[in-house]
Amino acid sequence: MFALPSAGGGGGEQDDIPRIPVQEDAATLQVLLQMIYPIDPPPITSFPLAHKLVTACDKYFVSTSKLRLHLRNAFNDDKFIKEDRLACYALSWKLGWAEEAIKASRHTHTFRLTESSIAKRLIEQSGDIEALLQLLRLKDSREEALDDLLSLVKDNSQYYVCNARGHPALTVRLNDYAKRRTGLKQELNKAYPNPQNVEAFLGFQLIQSYSCDTCGDGREARLQAFRSRIIAALEAFPQAIPGSMSSQTTPSTNTIVKAPFDASSVGDCFLRSSDGANFKASRVILSIASPFFRDMFALPQPGDETSNTTSELPVIPVEEDAQTLETFLTMLYPLDPPVIQSYEVATKLVRACDKYLISPLRLKACLRDMLATPEALKRDPLGVYALAWRLGLEEEAKTASRYTHRMNLRHPQVKQDLITRSGGVEALLALWDMRLQREEQLDRIANAVNLGGEMGCSSSTGYAPHSRNS
Repeated sequence: MFALPSAGGGGGEQDDIPRIPVQEDAATLQVLLQMIYPIDPPPITSFPLAHKLVTACDKYFVSTSKLRLHLRNAFNDDKFIKEDRLACYALSWKLGWAEEAIKASRHTHTFRLTESSIAKRLIEQSGDIEALLQLLRLKDSREEALDDLLSLVKDNSQYYVCNARGHPALTVRLNDYAKRRTGLKQELNKAYPNPQNVEAFLGFQLIQSYSCDTCGDGREARLQAFRSRIIAALEAFPQAIPGSMSSQTTPSTNTIVKAPFDASSVGDCFLRSSDGANFKASRVILSIASPFFRDMFALPQPGDETSNTTSELPVIPVEEDAQTLETFLTMLYPLDPPVIQSYEVATKLVRACDKYLISPLRLKACLRDMLATPEALKRDPLGVYALAWRLGLEEEAKTASRYTHRMNLRHPQVKQDLITRSGGVEALLALWDMRLQREEQLDRIANAVNLGGEMGCSSSTGYAPHSRNS
């Protein structure tokens, strides 16, 4: 921007200083400038402010690594996360902040993640359906681990610690299970759960009916044994979020960009993929296809009046990887339609079209053939059905639904997978309805066959049984 000639740039008076209008409010702009300037770090005390800062950093190509340093203290404050627990997790995921995402994820387990509105919100805020899928898996694994922790102590267990006559064994008495589970969940929400008070931690009492030094020492030894087992279990407690969580990308040395997107092709800008490959593109084609790019290129571009050499063309970093970007551009250009063979690439293209405001009609044409191939249907029938449903391809959705009859739609993981991939619970309900209708048709056919075997059928059907005397 500042490389362009400025009107009145030579004046020295305050009135001659250019004033640049921006969309950020005063509080956001002040913190953003504080963060950029070499001064004391700004206080970031609310999640809405943090979200505005991330948006501003993306807009002005400011590294979020510095912002992360300023946000670390905020993410260690439970009050900050509780302002919008799901959005905190989504923001951390989007930026590749693993520690912060794990911290925020502990506060999201009260959400019903399979509800359409909540799932949609998380996907929109994180920009990645994988954020929802991994959170669901993490929630399930933590629920299992929670039960394993609670089972470390058994009700009415007895431990003999004193040989003195008349001194009974120590006895375990468990609190109400629901209260134990709720209390343990609250403890595990903390960054560093502390099982020092092991009885309160797991919700039980180790009852000592008789008091002597030996009994007291034995009771403490038994509590320490429980404590050691809990610490060992906590070390194995699910914390890591699998999948791609790194916002840092390494330029690709293996991706070979082919014509018409290589450096020698016709074009006036470069799109740089997330893995570092440069694709030469035409601003005119991008602007016609996408209002996003049209508005971007309507802004003054540095270097517009200089010589059009390769090194001086603007480079626009995008979030898509090389494979997705090549397929995306091939879809936009007047070329043979791209061959899309996997559900993964298809979902990435759907996200790209949503992001760049591309008409879904263009995407439907490209994906229709892929959704109809037996290979795709056999490889991932649920994914094909979900994608066809999302794109409104009714016939393709019906075809894919026939390949899903061996799947148990009551299984929680299957239900969660379908809801998140299709973007709503309606796809699951429609699949259930189709399955029930087909089962009713099969029952009617089976009943008709049975009746025909026992009583005979009308001759017009062509299936009259043979007479015993024939």
